Amino acid sequence: MHTCCSHGGLELIGQLYGIEADIRGKPAAERLRVQQEKSAASCSSASARRAASRNSRSCNSLGSGVPS
Repeated sequence: MHTCCSHGGLELIGQLYGIEADIRGKPAAERLRVQQEKSAASCSSASARRAASRNSRSCNSLGSGVPS
């Protein structure tokens, strides 16, 4: 299991839930605008972390520095 990668996924889910909590009860058009703006930033950030972890030897299933 890729624990460091799993942690990043859980962090992203938490950020997305936070966005939803902030906009709950707002008009639909405003919710959509905020969702698109904020989730895009969160997903870009997560994508960059995933790419960095793929290039790192710290995120692999063996935990021995062998790239996965």
